[in-house]
Amino acid sequence: MRHGPITLVVGIALAGALVGCADGPNELGADHDEEDPAAQDVADDAEVSDDGGSDGIDPAAQRAAGAALLWDGDVADEGVQRKDSEPGTPGGCLTEVFAPAAGGGDVSYHAAWWEYPTGSTLRHYVTALPSSVSGSGDSGDTTDGAAMLEAIDCAGDALALEVDGVDAHDGRCLDESGETTCTVLLTDRDVLSVVQVTAERQRGAEEAAERLAVIAADALERV
Repeated sequence: MRHGPITLVVGIALAGALVGCADGPNELGADHDEEDPAAQDVADDAEVSDDGGSDGIDPAAQRAAGAALLWDGDVADEGVQRKDSEPGTPGGCLTEVFAPAAGGGDVSYHAAWWEYPTGSTLRHYVTALPSSVSGSGDSGDTTDGAAMLEAIDCAGDALALEVDGVDAHDGRCLDESGETTCTVLLTDRDVLSVVQVTAERQRGAEEAAERLAVIAADALERV
């Protein structure tokens, strides 16, 4: 069975968020088969709304951003299995970022998720930034990606990331209900990439997030 990307349709309140708020052993995975030949360029199948909406995200830019969504082949070394169901909208510090924008204007974001043999999960979300954040608009109300990441107030311990080739990055790990969720935020040009790893063991979640941050940063180069 061919597993394609999941493209969800929502309004993204990124502009509102601005005023609101290494390689190593894989402890989460296990031995895995060779790369799934069904892995595909997700940009080929990505769909977006024709209406850019009040948040200023250009549909063409949103479609192009889908190329940064992780493929099965990108995460093959994690030993994960892609899930066919929707990963769900990010919560916590990202609730406002991916919440419906006031006044409607639906646009899509790109999402996929996988499960480790241990039951830990990997979720990935990609979206184009509105012009008021990316600085590509003509309104004069421009803010770069680094400022946006500072405005997203994620709780938890800072995650030390060694990531090159992106405009800005941040990472946090939060222990809650017996599990640790590590969230990695990357911005490059007009695209936001979010990686979330949830696991019972904190160190396992941290190490996976550190590995995947590098992989997600490389994927941003496909846009």
